[in-house]
Amino acid sequence: MGIFSRAQEPRRSQPQSPRPQEGPAQQVLPLNEAEQTWVAGLLAEGERLGMTASPETLQELFTQYRTHWWSLPRDERPDPNPIINVMGAVMGRFLVERGGLEWSLVSDQYGTELATTDMTHSLIVFPVNGVAKRWTGENQTALPEYLSLVLERIQHVRNTDL
Repeated sequence: MGIFSRAQEPRRSQPQSPRPQEGPAQQVLPLNEAEQTWVAGLLAEGERLGMTASPETLQELFTQYRTHWWSLPRDERPDPNPIINVMGAVMGRFLVERGGLEWSLVSDQYGTELATTDMTHSLIVFPVNGVAKRWTGENQTALPEYLSLVLERIQHVRNTDL
């Protein structure tokens, strides 16, 4: 994938917490204007749905949406990605505000993902993927605990780098 192409390619599993940047094939890119507008739209939708008050509020709504979605017959379930993207953006906003991260895109041979980063300390967090793993049940950690663990890890890495 070229640096100027931001089309989606097949997804790969993303880590649960910050990790160092890997290899020369991985690129961390600032959001362009269209991507900033997309994230702003996701956050506005999260605000409209009442998700932005606190991580606990986000968790309550996540549980409601997820429970309803799983209760539907398999062939009647809508695509969950739009609501996962909104919730992931809200989680990313918490990371930006509380963890001093910034929005970025991380691009590698597997595709391009929205992330929150601190490249001074080689930290990359994929908040949308963190929400998605909880949606599928691949990870059972509640969103407030996930946020707390990631923030603790960020602080640990920053303190270690001093």
